[in-house]
Amino acid sequence: MKKTAAFFDLDHTVIRESTGRIFTLYLYRKGYVKEAHLARLAWYELMYRLNMMDYKKMIEYGLEIFHGMRASEVVDLIDECFERHMKPRIFVEAKEIIEQHRLKGHLVVFNTASLRYMVERFQEFFGVHYALCSSIVLHDGFITGHVGQICYGAEKAKLAREFALERHVDLSQSYFYTDSLSDLPLMEEVGYPKVVNPQVLMRREAEKRGWEILKFQRTVGGPRGAL
Repeated sequence: MKKTAAFFDLDHTVIRESTGRIFTLYLYRKGYVKEAHLARLAWYELMYRLNMMDYKKMIEYGLEIFHGMRASEVVDLIDECFERHMKPRIFVEAKEIIEQHRLKGHLVVFNTASLRYMVERFQEFFGVHYALCSSIVLHDGFITGHVGQICYGAEKAKLAREFALERHVDLSQSYFYTDSLSDLPLMEEVGYPKVVNPQVLMRREAEKRGWEILKFQRTVGGPRGAL
């Protein structure tokens, strides 16, 4: 018997903001990032949100500050940032919906362009066992500054198809929650696409196709999670 999966994007879907942006601001406050780097990365993120920036280029620019650092050191920084700044910004509605899918016996999967080290924190928080995400290249435990697997756009859909084949999932009976137009390939693969707090272009596309639009507002941290 085929299974049902519920795929979730992370940024602006499960969490109010971009995990990359939150982490970069955290590093800036700790002195790891200079203002010029921060400004340029903010510009790259804007272009990415408007579907005008190559995702790999943006991520590799962001990874420049970690070049030569031990992966374990970066993981420690991510752990602290998650607890202080990411967890309070997680949407309560996302948490509730993930639990609803779990109670129905659905396989819950994070399918996101975010990097694996970041995604693992969310997996632990939600108790989600499966994740399709981007990865970085290491050499002897040190970060090289290069991206490995890219889970973005059409690649997200490809990885979801491979997951479905391995886990005997029926995509026509599965769900995908996202905010971004770049996720159209996977939205078109699943039977139940759900659009969360969409960007302008994604809202137009959702309205044209008759896809359900969800509005997430409440955060785990209450009002401070919305800052």
